[in-house]
Amino acid sequence: MEKVYSLSNINILRLRTVPEVNEKNILNYLTKNKKAWINKISSDLNINRITVRDVIKRLEKQGSVALIEKDKFQRKWYSINKNTEELYPRSIAEIGNSVKVKL
Repeated sequence: MEKVYSLSNINILRLRTVPEVNEKNILNYLTKNKKAWINKISSDLNINRITVRDVIKRLEKQGSVALIEKDKFQRKWYSINKNTEELYPRSIAEIGNSVKVKL
């Protein structure tokens, strides 16, 4: 059970995770893997499936992520929206690999 802090009539619930961190992790995952379904993202990033679903819905409303196909098993495949790739730079590892240093 999470701690609930109370300020007079206002209750503040401390979240276990920071939503922005989950969004960043999912966007980085989709950038690296091009497309994925919710259960795959959940298992690879070790984030609850419902949390991934909610983050994907939020990103879809923002236009950052798009539903690209539904397969015969009814899995919904998501991918980074083309415009989002321009807004978010490649992952740190990819940038590090592409930088050439002269000694």
